[in-house]
This record gives sequence, structure tokens and C-alpha cells, in this order.
Amino acid sequence: VNNFNKNVDEKEYTFKIKNYEIIEDGKKKISEVSFDYVIEINNKNNNFPVKYKLYDKQNGEEIILNGNKSNKINIKKEKEFEKTYKLVVMWDETKKMDASEKSTDIEILVRASQNQS
Repeated sequence: VNNFNKNVDEKEYTFKIKNYEIIEDGKKKISEVSFDYVIEINNKNNNFPVKYKLYDKQNGEEIILNGNKSNKINIKKEKEFEKTYKLVVMWDETKKMDASEKSTDIEILVRASQNQS
């Protein structure tokens, strides 16, 4: 998050998760295995007063985070999957900011594991 402070409105970031790649001639190669994935939001500086909300961008529903992680989401094998998410970062008035805390990095991590079922 750059140039973010209590006087700045929310910042929005969008990202996609998909189980295919575009190969030659514009054809899609879809994953042949099923996956479970979890979205994790990491604030590198836990003392920096920000909070965030994660949304499914297609339907606008908020994805409830358990701590900083989503629940597992399943991607079925050989079936095209693409989902767009929106992360909204906001100033957290409930936290005090240490004078030495000037910035933070927020990472969006997608941890995927093969689903054996």
C-alpha cells in the first residue's frame, strides 16, 4: 500500500484466480486436477493501522476472513474456473499508530493444494 494514511479514502485492488492458461491459437488448457485454495492477506507491519475486506467481484459478496484467511475454495478438475476478487484496504481508527511506523506492505497470497477427491 503506498501513499496511504488516515486522510486517504479506501484503496481497492483486484486480482483473478483461474485454472487455465491460454496456449497457441488462443485455446485454453484447463487444469487436469482439482485444487483447493485459500486466500491469505498479510500485513507485513502488524502495527500499521489498516484493515481490509475481501469481496467476490462478480456478485459483490464479502468473503469473511478468519483472521487473515478465507475458507477453502474448490476448483474442479477439467472445468474452467475464473474468479475475480476485490481487496479493499481502509484505515483502522481503532488501532494506534506508533510514530516510528511509516509504512507497510500488504501481500495477497493464494495457497493452493491438490484435492485428492
